[in-house]
Amino acid sequence: GLDTAKVAEYIEANDTETLYRYLLLTQCNALNEALPMMFERMGGYTEMLLPNNILKPDGVLGRMVADIPEDDWRDAVQIIGWLYQYYNTELKDDTFAQLKKNVKISKERIPAATQLFTPDWIVRYMVENSLGRLWLEGHPNDALKADWKYYLDEAEQETEVQAQLEKLRAEYRTIKPEEIKVIDPCMGSGHILVYAFDVLMQIYEAQGVTQREAAQSILQNNLYGLDIDPRAAQMAYFAVMMKARQYDRRLLTRG
Repeated sequence: GLDTAKVAEYIEANDTETLYRYLLLTQCNALNEALPMMFERMGGYTEMLLPNNILKPDGVLGRMVADIPEDDWRDAVQIIGWLYQYYNTELKDDTFAQLKKNVKISKERIPAATQLFTPDWIVRYMVENSLGRLWLEGHPNDALKADWKYYLDEAEQETEVQAQLEKLRAEYRTIKPEEIKVIDPCMGSGHILVYAFDVLMQIYEAQGVTQREAAQSILQNNLYGLDIDPRAAQMAYFAVMMKARQYDRRLLTRG
């Protein structure tokens, strides 16, 4: 959808600001086709919502480039969730101040008051000892287990409990990767789902499935999430799709 004549005109006039805005809007419209829940079609009033002086060194883009080390952006789609959490800090502080005065908070303030994104090590501990355990109990695999830093081997059990566990493991042996359902009922920006994606990918690969096939299957069969905050849900959707693209670069063009 790029008008090359318009681009040439902006370059000729040395109008970098307008050129950047035009490229950004065109890109958003192109991404709308692949990621409709994240990128709305831009035009009319939505174009007015883009801030002026967007390329100033002390503007939001300049600060993101200058203040955040480049390594923090690599293979870390959840950085968007961390940014969003701190974006809501002032509203959160104000909401708690009102609660102390016994002022009833509105439903619009609930997300800001309740959002606290789970630290990475806790995410790994939770996923490895739920999804990871489910898989290993039916499909023992030392190589997989070695990759899971926070996985805990089961404590010794009484004979009766051990017998019940063996029944469960017998059921788990029949499970195929595409049959596993993972849901995060308060997913925020998708931090847990993104790591679950990585663990599921390892499980699929251990079964001989290619990364490309696994990425599509994980999106279609394995991951589910809910959240009270629609903006956080948008970012979870984006984070999971970007994680899928990490394993299949052409994912968005496959329809």
